[in-house]
Amino acid sequence: MTCFPIRVTYRPATDTQVLIWAPKSLFKHAVDRNRLRRQMREAWRLNQHLLVGNWQIAFNYMDKQMLDYKTIAHGMLKAIQKINKNSDA
Repeated sequence: MTCFPIRVTYRPATDTQVLIWAPKSLFKHAVDRNRLRRQMREAWRLNQHLLVGNWQIAFNYMDKQMLDYKTIAHGMLKAIQKINKNSDA
């Protein structure tokens, strides 16, 4: 599923595991990838308490330009809400 600017892949698991990924094909400089990963990790850290159940989750940054933290955090929050909504169905 997609929650701009993040693509999310998830499945049920016994423990919650998270993969945070910024592709080298979009960001050639390691400092740019590291910054995006730090921002996504911080957004996850602040919102992980909202997640219900145990999941294996992969968060993939998919926009071609670096966005501000507020946009990334909003996408992360929407992704967690969608995972919770889909887990009920």
